[in-house]
Parts: sequence; structure tokens; C-alpha cells
Amino acid sequence: MYLEGSGRQAIANKLTDMGVQTRTGQTVWSSRTISSILQNERYIGNSLLQKTVKINGKVVRNKGQRAMYYVENSHPAIISAEIFEKAKAMIAEKINPNAKYPSEYPDYAFRSKIFCGKCNAPFGHRINSPNTKYAKPIWRCNTAHSRGKKGCDNKNIFNEAIEPLFVTAYNEFVNNKGYSDGGENIIETKQALLQEERNLRALKVRGLIAESDFNIEMAAILKRIEEVDGILKKSALHDTHGKAAKPITEFDGDKVREYLDRAAVTDGTVTFEFINGYKITLPYSNGQSGNRKGWKEKLNKEVTKK
Repeated sequence: MYLEGSGRQAIANKLTDMGVQTRTGQTVWSSRTISSILQNERYIGNSLLQKTVKINGKVVRNKGQRAMYYVENSHPAIISAEIFEKAKAMIAEKINPNAKYPSEYPDYAFRSKIFCGKCNAPFGHRINSPNTKYAKPIWRCNTAHSRGKKGCDNKNIFNEAIEPLFVTAYNEFVNNKGYSDGGENIIETKQALLQEERNLRALKVRGLIAESDFNIEMAAILKRIEEVDGILKKSALHDTHGKAAKPITEFDGDKVREYLDRAAVTDGTVTFEFINGYKITLPYSNGQSGNRKGWKEKLNKEVTKK
């Protein structure tokens, strides 16, 4: 509604007329509540931790007394990041009409695709060293960010480091001829499992197997059938999409969205897993640190002076 031109007070009035309750059970909405919702990062699956803190036994709004932590992909989103950012920009533009805001917002292809190879938490996106010449988009483990090295000691990876790695991995995925999970063997395996299921049910009907034993063995068979179905599904995905996959010479975010299942980052390596189950692990480096050349020499001179 807001993006379509309805004002915050108009939206509040409509919700009040409809009898919709607020989060706290109130039936009267205010423009302030609508403004808070429009700017709440939780609706895009992210969380800002420590918005409030306890000081001298009293809970107060965190205005810099403690560090706050922004965690991406902490829970399922209900709206897209693009819609959220557009709403925020519209609010900011009304506050400062002379300010310039982008009409489009970056859509990072790896969003919800990168995971920690150590703790399996999602990797969230952020800008490292913002508002400096060293500013760069990076991906970092949400556990490591929120709980520090005690939670997970995995390292960040620069966006500019993972993009060329994907090009290499994707081209190998396209050119790889040994991607098959043994199609015919997998089908035979499923047929055998289905026969086992039928035999087991026959034993139960004839009273030749105890109920408890039947439940245990049936659960094991059904679990294995589910695993085989997963493999067959991935193979089918490759059959339908693989023929259209062509090698690339530069990064293409659409290829990430269409063909990459997930990427696991561990210190120094990234393991790309594609939709057909094919995996490739590649080493990565974020390059040299942002410290300027000669900083050690400069430090030595300062120490000598003292």
C-alpha cells in the first residue's frame, strides 16, 4: 500500500477501520506504528540484535551504549529486500526531499546461497569498512558475527573473491560429463526398495512380523526411498536445465540463481554444490589487507622517535 502511494496515516486508518489488531492487541493504529513496520528489518529475514540493553537494572533503548549486531537470514523473510529498501528510501526522501536515492538496489545473487562450512549457519551480506576507500561487500558467518570466535571462528569472504570462483566452478559443472548419479542404478535401487516395502507389508498382513519390528524396518525403508527420490529429482533438474547451460566468461548472477544449490565456505576454500549434486571445492583468497603500503616502516619510525 505504501509503495502504491498510500500515506502512513491513511494505512493506519484503514487497518483501524478493518478491525485488525496490532502486535500488542490494540485496535487503533497510528502512523508511528506503520512507520516502524515499514523500517523493521525482521520482515526481510534479518535481525538487529541488542536494540535495547539493560543498564543499572533498567532496560533502555540502545543509543550507542552497547554494540548492535545485524544478522542476515536469521529467519524466513515475508517480503523481498528490494521492496523493503524502496519503502525505506521513500520515507527518507519525504524527510529530505533534496536528497538523491537510487532507483534500483543491489540484488546479490548469492543471498541465501552461502553457508558456513563449520557451523552450517547462513552467511550474511554487509559492507566492510563503509564510507571509506576500503569499503567492500563481504559475506560473513552469522554465528561468528553474533557470537564471536567462541561461536564460530570461520572467516569472511569478499564478494569480489567468490564471484570469479563461481565462474570457474560453473564452467566445470557445465563441461563435466560424469555428473550422473548412476541414473539406471539409482532407478534399480528404488525398485528394489519398493519391493522390500511390499514384502514387509505382506509379512505384517500374514502376522509374521511384530508391530514394533515392522515400524522400525518400514521407517528405514521409507527414509532410504526419500533419499533416492532426492537424487532422482536432482538428476531430473540437470536433465531439464543442463542442456541450456553454457560456459560463461564473466560472472552472471542469473546462473547462480538457476544452477547453484549452495556454497559452503571454510577457511580458504569454497565448495560449490550444483542442482544435480555435483560438487567442486576451490581455494580462495581475499587478497592483501587494506592497510596501506609501508605501514610497518611508518610504525617503526614512530617507535624510534619515542
